[in-house]
Amino acid sequence: VLLRLDDLNKSVYEDEENLVVIFVLAPTLCTFSNKIETTVIREATQPMKATEHAKFFRIHLERCDVSIIDRLGGLSQTPSTLFFLKGQQVATFVGSNTDKIVGSIRNEMVKRNEEMREYDEAKEEAERLAREEQEEHE
Repeated sequence: VLLRLDDLNKSVYEDEENLVVIFVLAPTLCTFSNKIETTVIREATQPMKATEHAKFFRIHLERCDVSIIDRLGGLSQTPSTLFFLKGQQVATFVGSNTDKIVGSIRNEMVKRNEEMREYDEAKEEAERLAREEQEEHE
């Protein structure tokens, strides 16, 4: 759960590699937010190969610092799902339809993976070379 502006900045705006998905909820005010909290987040955030380059966070509007809302440009509806890549908001989904939220996450992951393919390949190659070099010295 993101509670402070500093948490938001470090987790979202400074992440250059991952698709960052934020579920914006108001559980005490919105029954649909409760549905997201209990079902969608659990289903959408299951570890799998397709989402290895994704990070998931929640913002509870009732508990977070108001500066978070300002930094996000204001929020007009809950539940909302916000998508960020390289510190920029790239998409928003408003609503509580489980299938549509999960579909949106999948679509944004495909876009992320296409955009970041060369970066990911170069990083994997650098990691492989570093492992080989370390093995040679052991």
